[in-house]
Amino acid sequence: MMKTTYKLITALFVSVIATSSYAICDKLFSCTVKGNHKKVQVCDDDNGYITYRFGRNLNSPEMKLTLPYHRTSI
Repeated sequence: MMKTTYKLITALFVSVIATSSYAICDKLFSCTVKGNHKKVQVCDDDNGYITYRFGRNLNSPEMKLTLPYHRTSI
């Protein structure tokens, strides 16, 4: 019972962090793709990384790519 409770608490904690990190990013670019209504978003997370997200729900995107500033160009 204790292991199950621990796993549930860990899963909830991770999902809250993932959702909040999406919510607090500085958007550099965003748009909706015509036809399939999927979204594209490029964010600066203020921690030295740029994140690209693609999908219908950006809280759980179909594709997510995070790179340090020095590996990106805008």
